[in-house]
Amino acid sequence: MESNRAVAVLPENKRLRLLSGVDVFETLPQEELLSLARVCKPARYGAGRTIFEPETSTQEVFVLEEGQVRTYRTDPRAREVTLAILGQGTVFGRLGTGDQAQGAYAQAVVSSVVSALGKEDLEHLVKRRPEVGLRLAGLVDERLSLSEDRATELIQKEIPARLASLLLRLVESEGVVTREGYKIPTRYTHHQFGTMIGANREAVTRAFTLLRRIGAVEVDDRLIRIPEPDVLRRAAGSP
Repeated sequence: MESNRAVAVLPENKRLRLLSGVDVFETLPQEELLSLARVCKPARYGAGRTIFEPETSTQEVFVLEEGQVRTYRTDPRAREVTLAILGQGTVFGRLGTGDQAQGAYAQAVVSSVVSALGKEDLEHLVKRRPEVGLRLAGLVDERLSLSEDRATELIQKEIPARLASLLLRLVESEGVVTREGYKIPTRYTHHQFGTMIGANREAVTRAFTLLRRIGAVEVDDRLIRIPEPDVLRRAAGSP
């Protein structure tokens, strides 16, 4: 796996604020958050860089401090199937030993800063705060399982419905409300969309043409707007 670049640590008050806002760490007292901030070493991953893959250790937890990360697996035809798009403040990783955990990849969608909590530091945290360890293991595995269920449902759909489903997930994870509806601020390429739904770039282009024709999306210089979310939900086959 490619090496990543070290980054300057964020000011302590900003890192503490970010960690205290992470769901599994929100009950930790100030001194525990300080200890956690010291052992979580941040690194920057350029867009497209791999954070972990099936061959790497599963006993590691990551905190996304900046940017976006997607988790994905490959299907029997070696196509990438996106499990989730993660935003700032999300904890992710692989604590289990099942097929879902073993087969997962994580990749930076845009330039991202990710902090890693290694196996030994994780064990020390669990010894000091067993309740955090239980919440952490349950949450990470639950998120991966839920994402796997969504991915399985996704690959059973036609490509326009897959794209519509993905856009709804992006609205949920990063959408911005505007007077014209929702806006997805990240300017994804058709190739990136293709890797996220298991389709080639040409098929993504045709799917966007269809979604624009029915009024589900508007696209201007790769900036996507969702004027009528209900139209997009119908295109995705969602209730």
